[in-house]
Amino acid sequence: MVIDGKIATNIVDFIYERTNYHTIVCDTNGVVIADSARARLGVVHSGSKKIQEENLTRIEVTEEQVIQSGNKMKAGVNLAIKDGKTTVGTFGIAGEIRIVEPIAQLAAGWIVGKLHEQETARE
Repeated sequence: MVIDGKIATNIVDFIYERTNYHTIVCDTNGVVIADSARARLGVVHSGSKKIQEENLTRIEVTEEQVIQSGNKMKAGVNLAIKDGKTTVGTFGIAGEIRIVEPIAQLAAGWIVGKLHEQETARE
């Protein structure tokens, strides 16, 4: 299962328009395929890549890490988008973790649901 860029873009835009939290979706290589800010398309996201390489379910970036990075990172959370046991990409959202993580969980599930709908339609 491969994440469709159009589906991913629709979801990141929908979430940004309603929450004002910037979001991204990355593919299985950690490459940003959808970005609500339209600033990082095609860029490898280090957190997403780490999730893929180390088979993690999530990575969070704290305010302390943002400061340590010289503000090169944004506080928030990146979650694996899983279809069963297979990671098909990641969903990231910037903001206070306790607030944005539930949004990220919903979005990751929403993406998988849309991919299943697309697959069923093809069949």
